[in-house]
Amino acid sequence: LGEVDKGVASLERAIELARSRDDYDSLATAYSNLADMHDLAGATRAALETAKEGLAATPSHHLRSYAWIKLTMAEMAFAAGEWQTAQNALSPNPSRGSGLLFVFRQLIGAEVELGTGDEDAAEACLEAAKDLVAVTSEPQRIALYGALQADLLTRRRDLAGAQRAVQDALYGLEVCTDDVM
Repeated sequence: LGEVDKGVASLERAIELARSRDDYDSLATAYSNLADMHDLAGATRAALETAKEGLAATPSHHLRSYAWIKLTMAEMAFAAGEWQTAQNALSPNPSRGSGLLFVFRQLIGAEVELGTGDEDAAEACLEAAKDLVAVTSEPQRIALYGALQADLLTRRRDLAGAQRAVQDALYGLEVCTDDVM
């Protein structure tokens, strides 16, 4: 924890290994994780550039990996304030059978739609993800869903609903932590 340089070096090594083996799934995953790490460390521009590099390195015929890194780029573009780039990078909705890819797309879509003021589109994204988020064990998805749902409800002046959304997310996070303890 807190050893960003070591983490960056490890992920850069993972990128090299994946590239040397033409393992595009691992390549996209490593780029996505590196972009996320840069973002969490406050290096938003580096996060966006890493995601763009990952997108360029991932062949589009590797559908899931390409869609994932493209959504990572949308997420990082949004964080960097490049909202048009974020909107352009939002891929078409994958099928619900795509699981986490579907949830990721809906959550990033909701975030971008809230950022641009389209509450109805954000609500549609959140509604589409609701059932899958309810059964996921990924805390980052549960937390983001709860925060976005609370943001939407707050904008609509439904403070009690916003509070419930936060409580539901906290409960979901508590269940996740109980599962791994």
